[in-house]
This record gives sequence, C-alpha cells and structure tokens, in this order.
Amino acid sequence: MKIRLNIQWKLTLWTGALLALVIGGISALAISRQKTALIEEIQKRGFSMAETLAGSVAEGIITDDVDSVKHTVDSLMREDYVVYAVVLDKEGRVMMHADLEEVGKVYKDPLTLDSIRAESPYVKEYALSPKQSVFDITAPIRSGAERLGTIRLGYSKKAIEGSVSKIKKQILGIAFAAVFVSFFGAVLLARAIVAPVKTLTEAVRLVLLEGTLRRRVNISTKDEIGELADAFNKMTDSLRLSADKLISARDYAANVVNSMADSIIVANPDGTIKMVNAAAEDLLGCKEGELAGKPAKIIFAEENELFKGVWFEQLLKEGSFRDYDSAYRTKDGGKIPVSFSASVLRDRDGGLEGIVCIGHDMREILRLQERLAQSEKLSAVGQLAAGVAHEINNPIGVILGFAQGAVSRLKEDDPYALPLRSIEREATRCKNLVRNLLLFSRQTAPRTELLDVDAVIGEALLLVRTQSKFKSVELVQELGSGGRIQGDKTQVQQVVLTLCNNAIDAMPEGGRLTVRTRREEKPGEPRIVLEVQDTGTGIKDSARNRLFEPFFTTKEPGKGTGLGLALAHEIITKHCGTIEVVSTAGKGATFTVSLPVV
Repeated sequence: MKIRLNIQWKLTLWTGALLALVIGGISALAISRQKTALIEEIQKRGFSMAETLAGSVAEGIITDDVDSVKHTVDSLMREDYVVYAVVLDKEGRVMMHADLEEVGKVYKDPLTLDSIRAESPYVKEYALSPKQSVFDITAPIRSGAERLGTIRLGYSKKAIEGSVSKIKKQILGIAFAAVFVSFFGAVLLARAIVAPVKTLTEAVRLVLLEGTLRRRVNISTKDEIGELADAFNKMTDSLRLSADKLISARDYAANVVNSMADSIIVANPDGTIKMVNAAAEDLLGCKEGELAGKPAKIIFAEENELFKGVWFEQLLKEGSFRDYDSAYRTKDGGKIPVSFSASVLRDRDGGLEGIVCIGHDMREILRLQERLAQSEKLSAVGQLAAGVAHEINNPIGVILGFAQGAVSRLKEDDPYALPLRSIEREATRCKNLVRNLLLFSRQTAPRTELLDVDAVIGEALLLVRTQSKFKSVELVQELGSGGRIQGDKTQVQQVVLTLCNNAIDAMPEGGRLTVRTRREEKPGEPRIVLEVQDTGTGIKDSARNRLFEPFFTTKEPGKGTGLGLALAHEIITKHCGTIEVVSTAGKGATFTVSLPVV
C-alpha cells in the first residue's frame, strides 16, 4: 500500500531529518573531539606528572631513600585512571612497584626495553590483559646528565572511555533534545509555510469543483506566498471578467440563434445532430435536447444524400448550397415543406467540424402561391364570366319574358304547360347563374358598413335552421367573438349561407353543423374568426386544392354550379380576409374564415 504524504508532512519530515542529520553529525564530531581532547589531556597530565615524579624519585634513588620512592609510587596510584606505577633502574629491574611482590624483578619485555632506552617521555598503548588496555607513559629518571632509571605510569583506557561515555551520553541527550525541539520547530515552520499554500490549494479546488471564479484568497504576507495569493486573486478576477464576457457573448449568440424564425440545425461530420435552435424544435414538435446525438436523416421526410455521396462531396467542394427543396418529418409523422440551405463549418486548421443547415418553412409561401394562382384563375374566369354574362343576359331575359307570358295565359290542363314551365324554370336558373357571374366578375368595392359579426351571422343562420331540420342536421351556434368588421352585410351573409348549405349537402344522412366565432389576438392585427364545421363525408385530397376554382364542384350534375365557394372566396378576399379548409375524407370538414377587426 502506497502512503501519500501531503506537503506539510513532507516538509516536516525532510526538515526534521536534515536537522537530525546535522545535529547527529555535530554530536558525533563533538564526542570524537571530546574523547581525543580527554586522552590528550590525560597524556599531558601523565607526561607532566611523570617528569615531575621522575625528579622526586631521582633524589630518593640517589639517597637510597626507599620510603620516599615508595611514597611517590603510592601517591601516583591514588591518581584517577592510574593502573600501575613502576620505577625501573637502567637494566630494567623493578626498584619500586605498587605491587611490592614485583620489586626486584627484571622486565625483559619489548615495552620495557623500549622504555629504558627512551631518551624522552612518550606514550604507548598496549594490552595489559585480554580485558584491559592501558596507555603506558614513560619518562627517564636523570640526575644531571646521568640516567638513573625509568618511571612508567599505566593509565586505564577503560576508565578514560568511561568518562568519554558519560560525556557522550550528555552530548547525545542534548542532541536528542535539540532534535525534538528542532522537529517541533519544523512542524510549526511547515505549518506556517504550508497553511497559506493549503488555503490557495483549497481555493483552486473549490474553483474547479464549483466552477465559480468569485472566490478570493486573503493572505496579506509580504513574501512569495503573499505575491502568489495576490496573483491568484488577480487571475480569478481576470478570468471572471473574461468568463462573464464569454457567457454574455454565448447567451447573446444563443438568443440570436433561438430568435431566428428559420430552423437551424448543426450536424457533426458523421451526420449526427449537435444542436438545433428553438424554431427547429417547434417546427418538428420536439422538446429541448431531444434531437441531440441522433442521425440528422430522421428529420427529413425523404431519404437524402446530404451527409454522404454526391451531395456531401458537392457541399465539401463548394462550401455551401442554397434553396434546396426538401421536407421535414415532424415528430407526429407530419410533413413540412422547407427551402433548405447548408454550409460547411470548419475549425481554425481548416478541418471539417460540422455542417450548418437552415430550413425555411415554405407552407405559408406555398399557400400564398396557391392563393396567387387561384386569384389569377379567378381574375381570368371573372373577365370571361363578365363577357359571357353580358352576351347571354339579354337572350335569357327575352326567353324568360316570353316563357312567363305564355305560362300566365295557359290553363292547367294545357299540354304545353309542362314544357313552358320547364323553360321558365331553367331560364330563371340561367338568369341567377348570370347574376352570380356578374357579381363574381364585379371589381367595384362592396357597399361597406360597420357590422356586428355575431348579429349578422345569427340572422343568416335563421334561414339555415329550417333547411337543417328538414335534412336531420343539428345546428350548433357558438357565436362569441363580440367584434365588429367593416363589410357588406349581404355579401357576408351570402358567404355564411354558402358554407352552411355546402355543409348540409355533405351530410345526406344527417349530422352536426357547428358555426362558431371567436376573437383572435395577433400582435398589431386582431381578427374575427368564423368556423363552419360539419361531420359529413369530408373532401378528398384531390379535390381540396380546387375547391375555390370557378365551376368546380363535387356535387352531382345539375345540383351545383361550382360558383358558390369561388364567389365566397372572392367576397372574403375583397373584405381583406382569408378562407382555409381542413378536411379528411369520411371525417367531415372545417372551413375557417378570418376577417380584420375594426
């Protein structure tokens, strides 16, 4: 198991170890010097004592005063560390010894021989016994120039080493105390040094953990740590300002992207979605973050080659393309036509970083194009209708006049009554058709007045209610707009009657007809919305785009002229309104009319 030490303990241990090593070295050196100094001191003292006593012994030898020599030897034995004291004559015979049994013996050992030949004092270490070593100090005994003998003093090395041991213990005790004090001081020093470092470390850790750059370090020392703390505070201040600017720029960019009406999709080089803006999420019916990481192809209604093959090669080569007609697939399976543009996103080194795609919702433009095409058709048909109506209006009037005159003079049982009445009925029908054509083609502004929408529609529904009861259709009124418009009352009611009659005809087996109004608040353009909803057979997809074309009808031959919805569309357009239809075959239809509020 690996032990991890923090910087305080490392500093403490290294400082303590260094101090212990230094103190230990100093202590060892002190002990060695003390030992050397003690031995030198003893040897000096021995030399001095030997020379002094050599003079005293010389006098006793000359006067043959054995007691004096004996007294001198005994006095020597009372000295510290002295093991033996020997007085030798010139031949090495023992003249006096601490041990009287040695007196008279002649020593022939090498040490003795060296001693009696020595002309000056010297010291030599030798083993007195297997367990004891001594320092043998030799000094010649002279009387004038004559040598009388030799004095030898033996100093116990063990006794000296005992003294040295005491000194050693004292020094080691002082050393241990110094190491302890030094270690304690090292702890305090390390703590004093590491404390601000720990404060800085904790501040950095919290910055990394919390991600906040508002934390400051309060260290007011005038040393390098204080300078480091001041640099840290300045760094966090600078980073905070930079981060605030970066966040502000990011939020601004994100706000710009999410405020765009067009959908923006950013894809990775592998074709996965990296991010989308709010418009794209709303358009596709997805929640925030729901598309990230998914293949970009899931948002297209048809399989495409945008991220592979020829399209991708073209995109990489040219860098962008514009106005590619495609379609989005919504989350619920719907299809939205879009005009699609894409451009390559590269990093600083020119490498492919992704693809930025912008899709413009084309539904409104397509609706406007359809309305424009419809208006152009209606304009052409209107011009044609005006010419035809004027051409046939007079002949129809003549036919109807003679037919009505003839019918008025016929009896009930007259065989020409049925043909003439048929001529009158069909001529009247032609006259109404011509009147509608003239109304459809009329380009003059309607006779407008301030209209209460709910009241005008309510009056029109009085005429619808009788027909609805006859056809087993339940009429439901939900008139609650409470608004007014500027318009032609007769024409507005004609639109309501046309829509309601068509709805009733679409329910041959009965059903429910709902007519509702409401106010729709749009920024700067409040509107009144009229909805006519039925539960009939619905409208097929193939017929829905042609509903407002003149002379187009889904009714059986002889039951419709195909001018009702075309005329309604013309009236609503002249009132600056719009009309739309939503229908599914077999599930009814809903016509929605929107008119500006006064």
